[in-house]
Amino acid sequence: MKALQIVVALLLLTFSSSATFAQQTTTLESGKAIDKTIGADETHSYTLTLASGMYGLLRVDQKGTNLAVSVLSVEGQRLRHADLDGAGIPEQLPLVATETTQYRIEVT
Repeated sequence: MKALQIVVALLLLTFSSSATFAQQTTTLESGKAIDKTIGADETHSYTLTLASGMYGLLRVDQKGTNLAVSVLSVEGQRLRHADLDGAGIPEQLPLVATETTQYRIEVT
């Protein structure tokens, strides 16, 4: 049996009423947390690539506000969405790639 490979992508986001910045896409790397501030009307975009058979756990720590997390295919189809918990409780989305796949992650 082939061993399951594990990838953990962490996003640590805080809320702020800062001005809106130009949208940029950041690549997520296994085990590397990203600590960013997100404004009320902002969407932050990230990419995550998983090889076939890999497991990824996407975690967004909500500090001070309720955030929503969406996982989209390269074509823009929404595959997963989490907006279940309130501020201070992390949103978590597990992903298992059946083939090598690049995902787009949106945090709003």
